[in-house]
Amino acid sequence: MGPLLVALAAALILASCMTPRRGYIGDTGVWERRIAAGKLPVDSLLRSTSTLRAEWVAEARLWGAHFPAGTAGVFTPRAINGIFANLQRQIHGDSLLQAAVRVEKDPRAVASLLESAGHYDRLYRPNPRLRRMINRGNQAYGIPRGILDKTHRYLLSPRVRKPVAASLPADLPGQASYSELFHYTFWRRGDRANEAGYDLVNWFSALFGNSVGTLNPEIRRPREQQLLKTYLQPLDIILVKSPTHITDKFIPGFFGHAAIYTGNPEELRAMGVWELPEVARHQARITAGGAFAEALRSGVRLSTPVEFADGDYFLVLRITGLTEAEKQVALARTFRYLHQKYDFNFDIQSPDRLYCTELIFLAFEMIRWKSHHLWDRETISPDEIVETALDGQRLLPVVLIGPQSEEISPSQERIRGLLEE
Repeated sequence: MGPLLVALAAALILASCMTPRRGYIGDTGVWERRIAAGKLPVDSLLRSTSTLRAEWVAEARLWGAHFPAGTAGVFTPRAINGIFANLQRQIHGDSLLQAAVRVEKDPRAVASLLESAGHYDRLYRPNPRLRRMINRGNQAYGIPRGILDKTHRYLLSPRVRKPVAASLPADLPGQASYSELFHYTFWRRGDRANEAGYDLVNWFSALFGNSVGTLNPEIRRPREQQLLKTYLQPLDIILVKSPTHITDKFIPGFFGHAAIYTGNPEELRAMGVWELPEVARHQARITAGGAFAEALRSGVRLSTPVEFADGDYFLVLRITGLTEAEKQVALARTFRYLHQKYDFNFDIQSPDRLYCTELIFLAFEMIRWKSHHLWDRETISPDEIVETALDGQRLLPVVLIGPQSEEISPSQERIRGLLEE
């Protein structure tokens, strides 16, 4: 009984550690220095944050309506990208407020942070699938893991809430008490068990995939590299069949991998995206030949033709009717997701990690991708990318490169024949 009481007491102490200065935002050193130097007046910061919050909340409600509340239904890529982009703006505003608390100890900033935390509770926490997706974080948009847990603890912390209680809205969610903190620390509405299962499946799948993947032979294919260079344009989707890879045997369907051709420096300059922040940080890698965005077991990376062209069959698909603005947004989004960890859960509804077709799903949100439900996950196979094209979803087959030949504009019958092999 003694160790249990010690554990309970430790959990209670941990749960009550939330303070106004600690908050739910991590490092805010840049903003703290600007505030301390008088370059970012707190009064102005509070006014602008209050104005912008109304816009963020309205947009969050708009996106939230696109997320099915039950276990059925698919989160669309447009809704996933939209919710995380909006969250990124909200957290940026909260970072400014947290810096004001740390430098000026301004109680108005504490009250404003509590209002933000209340909005997170109202907008995201009621939907379990949405809440769990957000709590897993998203490196591409700077969303830390457990953000909704932290904001909820901030709401429940008496050390944060009671000193500014008089200036808070009457309808602020939650009740500030140590007993509520204690209960939340242990129960957390079933999320602890859900995440433990999610992480366990990811771990076992990673162990298996990495063990088998080390046995894959590496074959250089100069012919295929040259042919791809001949036919590809930025934002083309490439499906790959690598029968020499042992991992290919465990992937259902004909194709086993997919990637996005992002382009060389000249192509990216011509498209007007070379200086975009998402692209600019990768200029050295692009200049060195990195032109294929692909999710591998090591994570999402930009591969060179030599690294990428390891297969017997390559099917190139091109999305038709894209405006220049849509191309720029899709490229920026693709580069944003570089360096994300690999998703061994193969779950397109949770972009904390990505696998190969999930990257395509999120990058091209204008397409209604085919998918299927498997083991409580929504997933897309490489063959389903092809099936989406065959169903007329704005995807044009450009070329099929085989071991001995290449077919320009391959017919639907030819492609379906491969999928049925």
